[in-house]
Amino acid sequence: MNVNYFKYLFRSRRIPLIFIAVVYAGICTSLAGTGSAEYGFSNAMALNTGIAMALTFIVPPILFGFIHSRKNSDKQLALPISRKELLITSLVAGVLYISLCWLVTGILVRMAVPFNEIVIFDLKTILGLLYGILMITEMMIINSLLFLLANNMFDGVVVMVGYTLLPLLINGVIGMFGLCMVAGGPSISDLLELGNYISPLMMNFTNLSSFFDPNNFSMTPFYFILPVVYAVVSGIALKKEFIERPSERAEQLSDEPFAYPLLIRLYALCSLQMLTFSSFAYADWSIVGYLAILLAYVIATFVYRRAIVFHPSIILQYAVGVVLTVGIAAAAWYSHGFGMAENYTLGDNGYIVYNYYVYADADDLGSGDINDGDSVDVSFNLNIPVDRIADCKQVVEIVEDYRKHAIADFYDRSEDYDVIGTLSVYNEFPLHDKRRETENGFYNYTTRPMSVKDLCEISKYTKVTVSVYEDNDYKEYSLDEYIAERSE
Repeated sequence: MNVNYFKYLFRSRRIPLIFIAVVYAGICTSLAGTGSAEYGFSNAMALNTGIAMALTFIVPPILFGFIHSRKNSDKQLALPISRKELLITSLVAGVLYISLCWLVTGILVRMAVPFNEIVIFDLKTILGLLYGILMITEMMIINSLLFLLANNMFDGVVVMVGYTLLPLLINGVIGMFGLCMVAGGPSISDLLELGNYISPLMMNFTNLSSFFDPNNFSMTPFYFILPVVYAVVSGIALKKEFIERPSERAEQLSDEPFAYPLLIRLYALCSLQMLTFSSFAYADWSIVGYLAILLAYVIATFVYRRAIVFHPSIILQYAVGVVLTVGIAAAAWYSHGFGMAENYTLGDNGYIVYNYYVYADADDLGSGDINDGDSVDVSFNLNIPVDRIADCKQVVEIVEDYRKHAIADFYDRSEDYDVIGTLSVYNEFPLHDKRRETENGFYNYTTRPMSVKDLCEISKYTKVTVSVYEDNDYKEYSLDEYIAERSE
């Protein structure tokens, strides 16, 4: 680290740095006084975290922007300082500035909360402030690498932001897979973790927020370990991207393998995969969607190459992407979501809940054909303790049979969308205050109406409600009451 260069970085920008720090602290501190003490502090620290994270994206282009300019890089690299010293000193200066803003703001926010309502500096708060410094350090190293993958200022910012947003797109692909490829469209939270695991920003923000949550502290170990690993790998990669970087790369096309070439293809593949999942599920192969993605791919390539030059390879690459994503979607569809539709996982404690709601024929509750008659709403909420499933085997078999029919109808594309009916399956776990928490996915099927015989069997275990619209209002009957009244 070079002390003189370190001083220069602060002295040359002292006015904007002080202004930003004062505004930063003022905005967060003013929020601390709103609402209750605990939530005012929590909200203010969330804003503090958000601004600190934003600065880790703003500072790298300021510190390393010279490397993307031929004129500035020649002047800067001519200083009697080694590139290693330039890199380390710049990173330390950036981390120190953001960390000081973060710490001072955190202390001011804590002191702005009324003294008589919460402890001013408890251990959790102190650890949270220290964890924030680790987070800032990690994000500065990672974002500096992403910015330096490109060869000019504009591309550096685009690549940095592009890779940061990529996990959201990947989560979109996973979510679309659960919605379109798995019957019941479960919220596959375990798979959605994959997108989080490649987002150091998301992992850090989630863990750090728990330090300032007045009601909950749940730090995920992987969310702590993986960002550290990413930061170490990024630090090693900075040797190639900065210390050993040829000066001739400045103001050139950003054609490094991990810059535009990879980023554009990843975005195109993710977009194609989401569209293809949807096309398979709804049997709607709209050419407009594929043309729109192709157009975006071509434009992105033109921006990357800084020239409107059409290459046949663009169409070839896009065609390969279409074939690949269609193949993945076909494999997922014909394997019933890679087996996830049949082998859904519910918890081993708490309750299994079956929720049924159907718009049925008033004269035949087992029919959804109501075009020529009156209609009623038939519903029930069946809660079965997991440890009593064996005692409720008969009713579980009835409901599971309808669930299996719903799965078959989904993949045969024979669902009757004129029938308004759903069957939901999920887990609930009791909490200490008599409330329940839903976990382990939520499956929601379009179902056929259950026969009166099956509804009567289910009514032995839970109330089956029939709602009838009478005299400008809904009147509720139990199943037995409704059958008795209709038979009169």
